[in-house]
Amino acid sequence: MSDRDQSHSPERGHFKRFKLAHGRDWPRWSDLMESKLKSKNRWKLVTGDRTAPTGDVDQRDVDRHESDCAAAVRTMKENLSEDMHTLVIGVNDPKKLWDKLHSTCNQKGQGVVYAILQDMFNYPRKTKAKGYDKPIIQSCAEMKNLMRRLRDSITDEKDIIDSIGVVLWLDSLHGDFDNVISNLLDGDKTMDQMQEILSSHEEKNRSKHDT
Repeated sequence: MSDRDQSHSPERGHFKRFKLAHGRDWPRWSDLMESKLKSKNRWKLVTGDRTAPTGDVDQRDVDRHESDCAAAVRTMKENLSEDMHTLVIGVNDPKKLWDKLHSTCNQKGQGVVYAILQDMFNYPRKTKAKGYDKPIIQSCAEMKNLMRRLRDSITDEKDIIDSIGVVLWLDSLHGDFDNVISNLLDGDKTMDQMQEILSSHEEKNRSKHDT
């Protein structure tokens, strides 16, 4: 039985576990999760109607509140797919976690596609800062891997995906390549052909910087 089959296996009249993996899962997942959290008296932590004790309070009340928050977060994260979970790593407040998941599912659609696109659009800023410490061949391979993951997640618009990947990859490179990149974008070269041309210029530019 597959993991997804197991996650839908009935247990005591209910679904054993229904993991949130795509935006289309949100209506059902959120309904089931709301019921589950209400059964544990933790739903108001998600809505914001129950907040941390303030003022002159018993420390045991503070500890209980923190424990309930941690339990609510754990309940939600245990019912997320691996890819969806990566989007909320470090989010440990019940309300912020719920709001993040709601926003992701309703604005971006499939969680997997959203995560990959986030990686793609963050890639130029992260890579450009490394300058010549990251070779052209490595950055090309990393972007091609992101493109492959995105292509595997959806079945159409492949040409658009390739174009997005190429533009983002080129935008991540050192400013010394700007003139070469302008010429490449005017042509009809494949990504591998661009890599060869840019790698050649990389060696020349690296020699100038080393002298």
